[in-house]
Amino acid sequence: MSAIQPLAIDVCTMCGGEACSHEAGRPDLALRRCQLCGIVFLPLLSGAREYVRQMEAEFFSEDFTARHNRWQALFDQWKARQILRRLHRFVRGGRLLDIGVGSGVFLNAARLSGFDCMGIEASAHIADHVRQAYKVPVVQGYLEDFSCATHHAKFDVIVMNHVLEHMPDPKAMLHRVSALLNKGGIVHISVPNIASWEASLPGWTSYERYHLYYFSPATLLPLLENEGLRSLLVETEEPFSGWFNALTRTIMGVSYQKLRTSRRSKPTGWQSVAANVLNVSRVGFGTITWPLRHIQALANRGEELVSVAAKE
Repeated sequence: MSAIQPLAIDVCTMCGGEACSHEAGRPDLALRRCQLCGIVFLPLLSGAREYVRQMEAEFFSEDFTARHNRWQALFDQWKARQILRRLHRFVRGGRLLDIGVGSGVFLNAARLSGFDCMGIEASAHIADHVRQAYKVPVVQGYLEDFSCATHHAKFDVIVMNHVLEHMPDPKAMLHRVSALLNKGGIVHISVPNIASWEASLPGWTSYERYHLYYFSPATLLPLLENEGLRSLLVETEEPFSGWFNALTRTIMGVSYQKLRTSRRSKPTGWQSVAANVLNVSRVGFGTITWPLRHIQALANRGEELVSVAAKE
């Protein structure tokens, strides 16, 4: 359990608006929705940076790469191809910066497709793993220190795959991203979509203690425009296992969290069996729900929100 806890405040940490309502979501997170700008946020104001770093240590420590099993590896490869297809609609090469490198699969795929790649990663363990596994330069640290460390390098493409929702100040983050882009350069952003249909369930997979902000198309686009980033593409994706995961977590409640936590250590025999049964079930459920998932994505109600924008 974290030593630093979210604070029960009713002031929007994005725009300063004082009219905030309780968001249904996951009850224990006590999320707020600003009635002025519409953003949904974790009510955390004091010690935000310390809270973020504590979450990083708790959830993205040395065992993070070890938890990437064959199922996760297949998903990462599929996701990398999807992002590259999107990027190739606007650009075919140039200098690319991946903020928050994760498993490193995307960074490697981008390098192999012709981009001159670099990454930045807060976790020292993850940064070291990706450098060794893929021989791609990865700077360990935070974006506020990155420009000086790289002698004010500029980029043609910046990718932030599920990063912005972790940031204590998304506006400042986007300002730094814009400053790192060449004129006409593009940024690819993926975040959880609070407007998705699964977000009505308390077990939605994006309801996590390490997510400080929850965006929708209506709240993300104004942030980009304010930093001189003109929208080229806005769409939502509904992942193969989105509904299965949300329903399973909602039904199992605390039991699911215990199973998930146990995977950070070496799993027992029954835990491995249970995890494999869940993974096979995801495949079957995802196939059956394809028509629903397709309609959901077209209606901008998919659980992942994607935006590609260009610096003017």
